[in-house]
Amino acid sequence: LPGWLLVFDTSDQVEAKRMRRDSSLMLGVTTGIILTMLLATFAVWRELRREHALVDLRNRFIANVSHELKTPLALIRMYAETLYLRRVTDEERQHQYHRVLLHESERLSQMINTVLDFSRLSQGVAVYHLTETDLRDTVESILNSYRWRGEEAGLRLDVLLEDDIPPVADDRHGITQILLNLIDNAVKYAAMGGMVSVSLRTVDGGVELSVADRGPGIPEEDRERVRKPFERGKE
Repeated sequence: LPGWLLVFDTSDQVEAKRMRRDSSLMLGVTTGIILTMLLATFAVWRELRREHALVDLRNRFIANVSHELKTPLALIRMYAETLYLRRVTDEERQHQYHRVLLHESERLSQMINTVLDFSRLSQGVAVYHLTETDLRDTVESILNSYRWRGEEAGLRLDVLLEDDIPPVADDRHGITQILLNLIDNAVKYAAMGGMVSVSLRTVDGGVELSVADRGPGIPEEDRERVRKPFERGKE
């Protein structure tokens, strides 16, 4: 017939074609199974990693809350015990102690509100409310509430706060936490230095808040370790 080609295959050629077709099919099925297993393994690994990250985040959150609660609780206990035992008879000093108790109880309330806002913190987003306030007034208030803690530890606060500080967008609660943690660490680890310097000044059009102590410093073998969250030095 015009345009037609008649081909005769021997039995060996038919068998070879069938084997090639079966091999291709097996290769395709095997490849599909391997890909499916790899995808399933990756999905399980990703889920385990997410669960591990969630557990780690919860542990860090609990450790962070515990660490932050220690300072105000220690202050409240110290001043309340001092007033209860009537170690201070000066009315002005008693009034200052009562003011510290009020301030620290308010700070505890703020921390509890932060705990109740766990849903945001679990996403790794720190919630700060920046408002333009008088940073000098904030720093001075914090130092006044904590000055007696340093004095009882034999540590003197050397404070230098410039008068003409421009308004700064800051979070009062965040500044309070940072400053109190730095001074509290100085009381614990650097009291032998005798003094902690706190300065607030304008630098290159901005505002700089610095805290420096004259303690022994961090031993070289511990410097890498204390950079990790919630690691502590030797008291």
